[in-house]
Amino acid sequence: MGTVVMEGLQPHPNLKDLFIQGYGDRRFPSWMLNDRLGSLLPNLINIQIRGCSRCQILPPFSQLPSLLSLDLYNMEEVEEMEEGPSAALFFPSLQSLKINWMPKLKGLWRMESKAKQCPSFRHLSELYISRCSNLTSIQLSSSPSLFELEVNECSNFTSFELPSSPCLSQLVIQDCLNLTSVELHSSPCLSQLEISRCPCLTSLKILKIYCCTALATLPHSIGSLTSLEVLDLTCCHQLASLPEEMRSLKNLQMLYISHCPHLEERCRKETGEDWPKISHIPDIVVR
Repeated sequence: MGTVVMEGLQPHPNLKDLFIQGYGDRRFPSWMLNDRLGSLLPNLINIQIRGCSRCQILPPFSQLPSLLSLDLYNMEEVEEMEEGPSAALFFPSLQSLKINWMPKLKGLWRMESKAKQCPSFRHLSELYISRCSNLTSIQLSSSPSLFELEVNECSNFTSFELPSSPCLSQLVIQDCLNLTSVELHSSPCLSQLEISRCPCLTSLKILKIYCCTALATLPHSIGSLTSLEVLDLTCCHQLASLPEEMRSLKNLQMLYISHCPHLEERCRKETGEDWPKISHIPDIVVR
């Protein structure tokens, strides 16, 4: 679709769904880059942008007051996601964000300020990021409604830190070849944790999981953490058992289990059902 045609296609203010595919210019039309985009399209709910591989700058989508879903696919030239100095209006309604095949992207949105602080996604419930090979980490200052988070095939993704996420139920990280650090804070609703095909995690020495009160099982992939020396499980009230792969952790020196009631009996020395899986560990504390 040509630039002239797109310039003349400024939609009606009542537009609810916007789908753009194969736009070939380096800049979106001026009506999309307008600083007053939120007032021009106040009723826009869903946006899908696909195959706009030459575009370098994203429109100020964060200003759209009714936007629920944003899907960005194959935008190869976008490097930064910058916003204005005020965080007063930042995706006030967004629930679903999907970012796929943006190989030059360095990070999610940041505000224009000396601190370059990470904004808060107040209503975001679903975050999906895939094939962003230049992305090294994700920083979310606050996402109180986040329910599902998935990161796939981000080859330079090295660290992951998630602040307290009271609604997070599912966390999946796959095929991140350089991931070396994972840090989870209080996630009381976490019930599915999957980290797979992240070979650099074999060098991980300390793993701490706190206050994931809905987590029922540890991932079987824990057996691939062959350098793990310390495993700390605290306040994981629904954690019912330890996986067989615990036997593979030959370098594990300390297992600390606190306030995990189901594991207290199962990890009892000599008699617990899980004792044969952990008996090789020199220092075991269960309380």
